[in-house]
Amino acid sequence: MLDLSRSARRERYHGFFKGNNKSKNMKKEIKNKEDIFKTINGVLVEYLGNEKNVIIPEYITEIGDNVFYENNDIISIFSKNIKKTGSDCFYSCSELTEISLPALQQTGSYCFRSCAALTEISLPALQQTGSDCFYSCSALTEISLPALQQTGRDCFRFCAALTEISLPELQQTGSYCFRSCSALTEISLPALQQTGSDCFSFCDALTEISLPALQQTGSDCFYSCAALTEISLPDKKILVEYLDNIVTYIIRKRKNVIIGGINLCVNDSELKYDECFIVTDGVNFSHGKSIKEAKKSLLYKISNRDTTKYKSMNLDSVLTLKEGIEAYRVITGACEFGVKNFIEGLGKAKSKYTIKEIIKITKGCYGNNTFSNFFNKNK
Repeated sequence: MLDLSRSARRERYHGFFKGNNKSKNMKKEIKNKEDIFKTINGVLVEYLGNEKNVIIPEYITEIGDNVFYENNDIISIFSKNIKKTGSDCFYSCSELTEISLPALQQTGSYCFRSCAALTEISLPALQQTGSDCFYSCSALTEISLPALQQTGRDCFRFCAALTEISLPELQQTGSYCFRSCSALTEISLPALQQTGSDCFSFCDALTEISLPALQQTGSDCFYSCAALTEISLPDKKILVEYLDNIVTYIIRKRKNVIIGGINLCVNDSELKYDECFIVTDGVNFSHGKSIKEAKKSLLYKISNRDTTKYKSMNLDSVLTLKEGIEAYRVITGACEFGVKNFIEGLGKAKSKYTIKEIIKITKGCYGNNTFSNFFNKNK
């Protein structure tokens, strides 16, 4: 098979199927249904049909790259003997609702990405996926893949309707595997041993996770899981709360002070975290490396913050790094500990920033909209 980049494969597909009159005429002239399947050594390399319900012949055992890319005719696909697919195989097939590939064991990257109508999947033998396999399959509510052992990155990312998953043999995930699966409320992955970074981040409805075999996680595994209360790990169940926009492991509570852990991860089956103090006035919470630091930061949450000196500034105004941090915290009420972690995560920070640059680099962070709106009103 030709080894082409993803963009080159896409251009080749569109050039052949959408801009080639000879190809269009060929479709009209086909009389034998099996002639619509063009193969090389058992690999399907071109599909010339316009069937809505596609049944791939039994002699075909593999689907090549881009074969059904953006095919808006097919509603269902069935094949008894397909064991492997290439990349972009069914990418953005907007009308595809049902897939049944009982022998499929491995997919390439972007295989079913952006199949927005997909609701039924039968892939009982699937063991390994490439990256972005089901990315943004927004109508998919249930997934059962009994043989799946390993996923690429972004496998189920943005499957916003997904409420139930059954992956009993899953051992390893790539980064961002379940990121932004916003309807998931519970996850149980009994065989999972290793995750990439941000595996469950932004799963807003997720309350419980059971990972009894977990040995290793990437960074920010549970980032911004606002409803999360319980994580079951090997030989340990921990309680967490979403305090000051941070998933926090609750170690001890005493009146208005909590000793907790943030930046949760697992290494060699042991829970790791950065210990911190959290103080509260009963409504607001603030993190710090010491009680004093946390209380000082809490002032930004509860005092009448004077933003007068910033009202004369605009998007092109220049602030030193220190002034920028102070401005962001005063205007948004962001926690000192969270801002500090963000600044450290930037790597080598500049000494000065414009307001416009600060808005850009904090996009998606706590308080960004507040900060942006404040200065856009000053235009």
